[in-house]
Amino acid sequence: RKVDLEKVQERLTHYAPHGLFALLPCFAALLALFYRRRHQRYGAHLLFALHVHAFAFLWLIPAQLIPESASGGWLATLESIWYWGIPAYLVLALRRVYGGRWHAALLRVVALGACYGLIALLALLGGLVLAAVL
Repeated sequence: RKVDLEKVQERLTHYAPHGLFALLPCFAALLALFYRRRHQRYGAHLLFALHVHAFAFLWLIPAQLIPESASGGWLATLESIWYWGIPAYLVLALRRVYGGRWHAALLRVVALGACYGLIALLALLGGLVLAAVL
């Protein structure tokens, strides 16, 4: 059957924040795995994951306010730099909450980003299939 790509894209755009919120327990589980020697309960990791996601959602608001017509200008450059604030904040937050060395926190952010990105990609592909079917 024929799939309306605009409708699929609109559904994905609409439900992407919901999907990221649904992936919150997965991020907490990754934190529990990466910091298993800290012997903290899963709830503490979940609370930290909620904090990081809330920060990311708030941090992304200004980038969403940049008009699409600004592509190629200084606003587009600022937008591309702006997104690096989330991993930078995550490094600072991991050091503050879990402690450890800077290079270890940086390596964990890279590994967390890779694992979480893979999980999010799989969820996105599942959402794409659902959006095309429904």
